[in-house]
Amino acid sequence: VEGLAHLRALFPPDVMRPAARAFCKRCKTHYDPHVESRCRIWHPDDEVRTVWDTSKKSWQECGRCGRTFGLRGYFEDGAGKRKRSDPEDEGPYCYDGHHLPDSSGSRTGKASDDPSIPSPAPPRKKAKGQRR
Repeated sequence: VEGLAHLRALFPPDVMRPAARAFCKRCKTHYDPHVESRCRIWHPDDEVRTVWDTSKKSWQECGRCGRTFGLRGYFEDGAGKRKRSDPEDEGPYCYDGHHLPDSSGSRTGKASDDPSIPSPAPPRKKAKGQRR
């Protein structure tokens, strides 16, 4: 800490800004607005379900945002080709973007109350041969 104070004295404030601390309402973490960082919210375990297509292909589907992820059995053997009806792996996060600063200073509310996180998606139609 002492070394950083000496470095800060050497450089003008526009080069070496003092550390700032803000609170993100969405992901409930502290971050420095001057440093690039991502706000990420994982798919909630209680809203994720496994969907099977044949006995060897499966994926996870989030009930909150409707995204699919965690595809298993599609390309592991190297011989499989992707069909049009196969789901896309849309990543492990319900939200991956910019932080939402808490200007009020309050830390109440849930991430699911945030309007920038999609509300639960309607159920998808079953593909041919797909079991739920």
